Amino acid sequence: MLNNILIFTGAGASVQFKKPATREFRQKLSKKYEGSELMKSFLDCPGFDDIEHVLESLKDFELAHNNHMTHYLKNATLPSIVSNTGDFFTKLTRERENIRSDIMEDLFQTYKWNEIDNENTREFYGNLFTITSKYSSKIFVGTTNYDQAIEQACALSNLRYECIDGFEHYQNDISKWNGKKFTEEFNGQGMPVYLYKIHGSLNWKYDGTGNIEKNSRDVGYERGSGENVLIAPTLSPKTAQSKEPFLTLLTELKNKLEKVDACIVIGFSFRDKHIGELFQKFIEKGKNFIVISKSGYVNYCDYLFEQKFSSDEARNAWIRKHRTGKKIFFIHERVEQDNNRNVFTKLEEILSKISKESKSTKNQEKSNPNLSELTELVSELPPEPFLNISLPKSIYHNGDSIKAKISYNGLSIGETILIGVHDPKNKLIDSKRLQVKVDKGEIELELFVIKNWRRYGKYRIEISTQFGPESY
Repeated sequence: MLNNILIFTGAGASVQFKKPATREFRQKLSKKYEGSELMKSFLDCPGFDDIEHVLESLKDFELAHNNHMTHYLKNATLPSIVSNTGDFFTKLTRERENIRSDIMEDLFQTYKWNEIDNENTREFYGNLFTITSKYSSKIFVGTTNYDQAIEQACALSNLRYECIDGFEHYQNDISKWNGKKFTEEFNGQGMPVYLYKIHGSLNWKYDGTGNIEKNSRDVGYERGSGENVLIAPTLSPKTAQSKEPFLTLLTELKNKLEKVDACIVIGFSFRDKHIGELFQKFIEKGKNFIVISKSGYVNYCDYLFEQKFSSDEARNAWIRKHRTGKKIFFIHERVEQDNNRNVFTKLEEILSKISKESKSTKNQEKSNPNLSELTELVSELPPEPFLNISLPKSIYHNGDSIKAKISYNGLSIGETILIGVHDPKNKLIDSKRLQVKVDKGEIELELFVIKNWRRYGKYRIEISTQFGPESY
């Protein structure tokens, strides 16, 4: 048993419920507003990859509205080449709030919960919570998503899982915000699922007296009223996080990341820097960090650690070095209905492994009380598997054999290593499956090249274990 697990979900976790990621949402709006020249100029602006960039630009314009450069562009006698700039700023000043409100209305409409997805969300989160609860006495979930997927999954579980989201029932379909619910003793029948919706929810709103209420159903967007309790999808920093309920939600998430042994991140792009900083600290402490995402390596490098690379080879090399001394696991899969069984199988293998290692460490500490002190001293350098492959030459031809030597350390006895040769089109042309008999050592093996390496491009050697692929 681990010392509890925290799950963190981003937009990619809800794509399977027909909720688009922010990039797809921008593309959807671009088609809808084909006839609106001003709106299209934002939605189709080069470099604005998703709706976050669009809303961020509108926020920037609002903040800069009274600065000196804006005054100059609106009032100066400009060269003829930019003579229409003043008209543009006047029009944008007048239309900016309408553009933002139109986008937010579409956001509420797009991400509102549809009951036809109840069964899918019940199945996905039911299976995820079932696996997690084998290794954790409590379930903590943080999310940047606005939809009600997790609340619905708990409501449909027949009290097996009960959602604690910081609200307490008031009357009829209304609940009132009470952040103390997160720290109160749980007296429910099922397993508590503590939910931290750090960017708010479509069914939260201010009631006009300063209190926050939650409706059992999604509420509409109130144009210009400020009643919706939701942080718009903009880039960091998000100033609203200094206000309630966001301050309490983010504080609770920080506290839980300090205490849990493992964090499972599903479908998150790592572009929110304030969340990324929390994850960086978690990783550097040597805790178990599991990323489930089809583009996990790319987003992890590009956004979480701001390491951008021009090739997969360079990125993989950085990842191999970065993972040394850390407990980072990647499941390179998209969560979707026809693939979730595969995702959950890999997740359970990882959780089982780290749980056994945790149990082994605790047993050693019990038999040797001084070991816990020693563990603290070396916690910054925990053992971590590595795999290296050495090839006698770099060019192979038709019919040649590859006599490779693989050295490794820190793998579990009985674990399977899969070694494969891939052609330039990523087709597997030969492979060997070996079982680890000792936790470190060297393996010599022979694989065969079917096509001319020099003529057809670079072949790729890939070594796969449950820790993810390593390419050479």
